[in-house]
Amino acid sequence: MKSNDKSNPIKDYQLNISNLISIIIANFKVIIILTFFSTIFGFFYVKSIDQEYRVAISFKLPIDNISDSVNILGLLDETSESIFSEFLNELVKSKNHIELLVNKGFLNKINPEFESSQDPYYESLKISHSINFIPPIYKLSKTNRNLPYIELPFELVLTGKNPVPLSEFLNELFHSSNDNTFNHFNKKFQAKRLIRINKIRNQISLLKSNALHNRENQILRIKEEDAQKIRELNGLIDRARFKAKEERMNAIEALTAAAKLAGSLGIIDNNLGKINESNNDINLNIAINEDDDLPEWYLFGEKALLEKVELLKSRTSDDPFIPELVSLNNQINEIQNNNLLKTLEGRTSDDPFIPELVNLENELAELQVTVSIPDFVPNNIQSPAFHTPLESKKLLILFFFSCVGLFLSFFIIIVKTLFLKIQ
Repeated sequence: MKSNDKSNPIKDYQLNISNLISIIIANFKVIIILTFFSTIFGFFYVKSIDQEYRVAISFKLPIDNISDSVNILGLLDETSESIFSEFLNELVKSKNHIELLVNKGFLNKINPEFESSQDPYYESLKISHSINFIPPIYKLSKTNRNLPYIELPFELVLTGKNPVPLSEFLNELFHSSNDNTFNHFNKKFQAKRLIRINKIRNQISLLKSNALHNRENQILRIKEEDAQKIRELNGLIDRARFKAKEERMNAIEALTAAAKLAGSLGIIDNNLGKINESNNDINLNIAINEDDDLPEWYLFGEKALLEKVELLKSRTSDDPFIPELVSLNNQINEIQNNNLLKTLEGRTSDDPFIPELVNLENELAELQVTVSIPDFVPNNIQSPAFHTPLESKKLLILFFFSCVGLFLSFFIIIVKTLFLKIQ
């Protein structure tokens, strides 16, 4: 009897499954109605969801050597890679994004629901952070076997519900990044240009100052050398004059002695006439050597000798009787009229005598004329911003709502059955 009273678990399980099926069939309308309403709610929810778009702009590393435009006059030393790197930096800079979104009105176009009471910088920052920069990647080529991999371009991607203003925003961002890159290197060029101009001006000023200083030093050196030469020549003149004076005084003494001797011997007049009448008739009673000249006391006589003494005493200057004095005075006059010294003192500008000045002034003139680097485009857009709709998940959402309605109806039926059993 006890064994008969024990319940069979398998049988009870089968009974429970059968009871559950019968309960579901009995409440089939409830399941259908709840699932239907859940699906309808999901349908209207899906209809309220706007289509999302993927907006992208593509570009590549420029092929042309644009560094020549930046490196004019040799002031900058940029490469195409450094210029492109600066362009990418401007492209992803949040400050530039916010400026376009707020100041150019793209924020209201992209998000028409934006209200003036909201913080525009916060909303712009959210859009800026949603911009994705995709570097180039390699993709397997399906058309060209000789080129197994092809390089995809750089991409700037933004997703949103309004593809047209998003495309306009990315296009404007690309062009403004080009302009900002140009302005960056132009400012860098102008700063280097001003530094170089100031450096050249300082070099020119220093060269002119050195040239003037050297010329003044040369003038002083010439004056000192000329003064030294004049002093030496004046010393020679003084010695020559002193020598001439000494010789004159010695001559006066000698002539005075000869005059006294002639007077004591009674030779008053000169004997030049007698000597000239006949050299053969001369019979002198004076013992002289054959090689010696006739003594002046005999030759001139007392009267002539005394007159010669008076002439020597009355002489005021011995200069006419100093032969080398003419040459010495000419040398002094030549030094005093130094043409090189006069040329240096009369020079109004030392510029023609500074060889480096020509190149520096030419470079300075070129720098003053070239106030900006030539216009150039850091990067050419490969294709304007284009948009593609994102893969829709509306069916999946609708299926989710249907499943929620179905499971919710099952849950309600089970809870209701358990509640009735408890009662």
